[in-house]
Amino acid sequence: MGGKRTFGRLHFPEIVGDRSLEKFDFYFALLSLLLGLALTELAGGIATALKLRSRNAIGWLTPLTALVICLDIASFWPGLWALRSHVELAMPHVLVGVGLCLTYYIAASLSFPDNMNEVESLDRWFFDYRRFSLGGTLLVSITFTALGTYFNPERLAGLNLLGLIWFFKGWIIYIGLFACAIISRSKLVCGAALASIIALYPLYYML
Repeated sequence: MGGKRTFGRLHFPEIVGDRSLEKFDFYFALLSLLLGLALTELAGGIATALKLRSRNAIGWLTPLTALVICLDIASFWPGLWALRSHVELAMPHVLVGVGLCLTYYIAASLSFPDNMNEVESLDRWFFDYRRFSLGGTLLVSITFTALGTYFNPERLAGLNLLGLIWFFKGWIIYIGLFACAIISRSKLVCGAALASIIALYPLYYML
């Protein structure tokens, strides 16, 4: 049996395959599929680069970028689960979720070239496309954090400017490191910024 769609909201049958499903399960499954495709792009790019390492210089910047995007996607899943009580199968919620996941997919796709044989160095590719791969990842992170704050405004209740800065201290560092990796022309600075971002994920809740 097919689902019925009305303006602004999707309606699904209560029973699918003799199993009752919560509405969020449909939403989570759709976004998980898109996120899985993004991770597949990253894994495929890394695998191809390793196979052709004797002909193409891999460098450090592109693999580090792929790892940053992979970690960010991995952190998106529990973040989305934490917002499950606020998610509805309304069209705006669906479109925002799909838009964020497609941005992840585009960022992952642009982390590696389609044809490695046409690229002499992946570091050169990084500098040409980092505004899309890293910029897209940063855009998703900022948007998702803003949505989380919107749905949970009590976290910011009573905070003054200094309190807000301290509350978002991890994010200030995170955005600054991304900005360095996107803007700097130095391989050393970009590599250090990317490595710091990777280290920041496990350290985020300790800052």
